[in-house]
Amino acid sequence: MPYPFGDVEGDGYDDLLFYAVASESNGNKYRILGLVDGATFALRWAYYWVWTPMGGLAHPLDQLIPNPHEDLNGDGYLDPIFQIDLTGNYTYEWVAFSGRDGSELWRIHDRDTRGSPWRAWCPVPDLDGDGLNDFFIAHSSTTGVHLGSFRAMSSADGSVIWETFPGLLDPHWNSTTAAYWFLPQALPVGDLDGDGLCDLAVEADDAANGTDRREIWTISGADGSRIGVEQIQTNLAPFYPGDSFDDLPGTFFWPLGDITGDGLGEYARPLLANDFLAQNGISQAYHMAIYSRQTLAAQSSVRLGHGVTYEVFLPAAGNSPFSVAVSTAFLPERGDLWCQDYDLHLGRSAVLAASVGAPALTGRLDAHGRGSVRVFVPARPALIGQRLYAVAGARRAADGRFVRTTFSETEILP
Repeated sequence: MPYPFGDVEGDGYDDLLFYAVASESNGNKYRILGLVDGATFALRWAYYWVWTPMGGLAHPLDQLIPNPHEDLNGDGYLDPIFQIDLTGNYTYEWVAFSGRDGSELWRIHDRDTRGSPWRAWCPVPDLDGDGLNDFFIAHSSTTGVHLGSFRAMSSADGSVIWETFPGLLDPHWNSTTAAYWFLPQALPVGDLDGDGLCDLAVEADDAANGTDRREIWTISGADGSRIGVEQIQTNLAPFYPGDSFDDLPGTFFWPLGDITGDGLGEYARPLLANDFLAQNGISQAYHMAIYSRQTLAAQSSVRLGHGVTYEVFLPAAGNSPFSVAVSTAFLPERGDLWCQDYDLHLGRSAVLAASVGAPALTGRLDAHGRGSVRVFVPARPALIGQRLYAVAGARRAADGRFVRTTFSETEILP
C-alpha cells in the first residue's frame, strides 16, 4: 500500500512510502517498508523484517497514516516515524527511519500491552521545547476492557511528553458499555485555548450502548484533556438530506485550512451519495463534503408567533456589522441570493424578500466575532410545516472580504 509522503529530498517532487507483505516457500513472511522516488519511481531504500503472524493472521503495519514529519537528524531529508508489530504478537515498537537511506534513527518498545495498535496520529508543533515538531497518538477503547488514552511523544527520541486517560476526564468513559474508536487521522487545529500550544482534533466514533455517533473531539496540546466536542451531523442536510454519513474505506477528514476566510479551518471528506444513487440508478457516486465549525446556530423548530434566535460566530470579522438572510426555499445546486460571488443557496420566497436588509436581522459582531439577532415568526397558518433556512454574512474590517456562516434549518410548527 503506498502513502504520499511529501518531498523527502527537496527535488520538487512528492515521494511515496510503501508497505508490503511477502512470503517464501518455507513459510517465512516478510514485511517491507520502502521509499519510492516521486520523480523517477526508482526504489530509494527498503527496510524489511521476518514476521510470524499470530494465529496466521496478517495484521496491518500500524493502522496509522504516515505523515511527512521533518528532518530529525539534520541531513536535509524528511524522516518518517512508524509503529511496528515486529513479531505479529502485538509487540509494538516505535521506529524513526532516515528518509535518506532507511536506517534506524531511534527505536523504543511501546510499554502498552493492550493487544491493539495506537491510532489517529499526527505531527504537531513543538510541545517540549526542543525545536522539533512532536507527534500525537490516540488509543481506542474497547468495551469492558480499557478506556483508551491520548499521548504526546517526542520526535527526537520517542519519549512520552504527556499521557492522559479520557476515562478520568469524561464520566461517560467510565461505563463498561462505553467504546470509542478513533479514526486513523488527527489534525492540528492551532491554539484554541490560549495556552501557547497547538491543540488537536480527533474524529471519534461513539459506539456506546448500541449507538454509532460520530464526533469531533478537541484535545489540549498541553496535557491531552478534552476541551471541546462537536457531533457530526448524520446526513448532508440542507444540501442532500437523503444522504447519510457513510464511510468510504480508508477515508477520513483532511484539513483544508481557512478556505472561507471566517477564521476557522475547514475539512474535507468523501462520502457516499445514497440519495443520488437511489434516484438515478447508478452503482457508485460520491460527494466531496466540506465541513466547518457550526457558525450559525438556531433552534431546530419554532411555533407560529414565537421567536427564533440566530447566534453568529465569525472570528475573522470581529467588530464588523453582520446580517442574516432567511428563506423557506433552499437550492443546493445554485441559489437565488448571491453576495460578492458567494452563492448563499437560498431560493426566492416571500420570507427571503422580507428578510434581506431587515433591521431586526442585522447587528454588529463583538471583538471575538460573536453576535445574535432574534425575530418572530408571523402567525400565518400557511407557514406550518415549512422550514426556515438561514445564513449570515459579514465583511471583514481589514480587507472588506465577505465571509458567511454555515446554514441553519428550523421547522415551523403550529
